[in-house]
Amino acid sequence: MDLTRTFFRFAAVPLIAFGLSANVMAGTSSVTQQVTQGELTAWVHGDALNTIAYSHGSQDSFRELTLHVDDLRGTYEGWSVTVKSSDFFYQGPASGNHDIPAANFVLGATRMPIWVSGQALDAGIAGAAINGPLDIEQTPLTAKSGHGSGNYTQVLPVTLTVPEGSPVGMYVATLTVHTSAAPN
Repeated sequence: MDLTRTFFRFAAVPLIAFGLSANVMAGTSSVTQQVTQGELTAWVHGDALNTIAYSHGSQDSFRELTLHVDDLRGTYEGWSVTVKSSDFFYQGPASGNHDIPAANFVLGATRMPIWVSGQALDAGIAGAAINGPLDIEQTPLTAKSGHGSGNYTQVLPVTLTVPEGSPVGMYVATLTVHTSAAPN
């Protein structure tokens, strides 16, 4: 048995194995990152309207509410936001029905939206000059497809006309804010 030849055979096996494993280890690989979809949300920061005194004549109570819209879907498909009010239900000591109809609650001309974060404001995001009663859905803010993937606020000027002779007490309404996944 030739020891030199046997040694060479055993010494070459690790080199060949090493060379093959080096080729297997070389090359490319991929790294992935998934971005998941969030939600489109909108809400109105409600507050008490201005306090008024009992009167024999009708009175207007004015306030500015703030609409918040946050689109975390990441789809850039646009959206619209609608706002609607219930009647102002009377909660007080007087007997009888003294609710104030939602038609007396009017959304005035809205202001330009304000950018908070995300996609900047541009011509694809629009407020609406409404001056309409909130007993029907009003659409104060929309974003066209390709726009609105961000967080925005908008001032909503509202006026409640309190009818003459409305008794003392609290009047409570519910604002419903609805989002649609594409502009109306």
